[in-house]
Amino acid sequence: MWTYPTRFLSSCLTAAALSAAIAPVAQAAQLVYSGQVYLDTPTTPPVSNARVAVTFYGHENGIQEYQVNRTVRGMTDSQGRFTVRMKLSEYRYRWTHTLIEVDETEVSKEMAVVGTCENDNEGGCVGAKQFEVTPLAEVLRQALEEIAKL
Repeated sequence: MWTYPTRFLSSCLTAAALSAAIAPVAQAAQLVYSGQVYLDTPTTPPVSNARVAVTFYGHENGIQEYQVNRTVRGMTDSQGRFTVRMKLSEYRYRWTHTLIEVDETEVSKEMAVVGTCENDNEGGCVGAKQFEVTPLAEVLRQALEEIAKL
């Protein structure tokens, strides 16, 4: 004969086992953005060691009035390339666009550009962009002098 505590415990264990068997394995959503930064000069060299901040903008699925953003930072390598990524525990967002900000460096001015991002249907998004930043006046002058010597 079953007693109340035994039946309750048995029911809880059965419910927990069923929900674990039925529930899909959850994977964390990710925001990933890659890019390459160049100087806006005739020779367009890459901008290395620049701090980059990528802000992902979106809204909650089905609720366009509720805006959300997430920012992740990184650095460019010697070829001006960068990749930033952020793992999210929230799966309920629809990402619409990004803002990529490059800090001022020894050779370039700061710059901000808007980029796109493709939703991956798993709560995250992926994007990529190549763009040029404005060089500082002295760097531009030196580049033009070098070109004139050719």
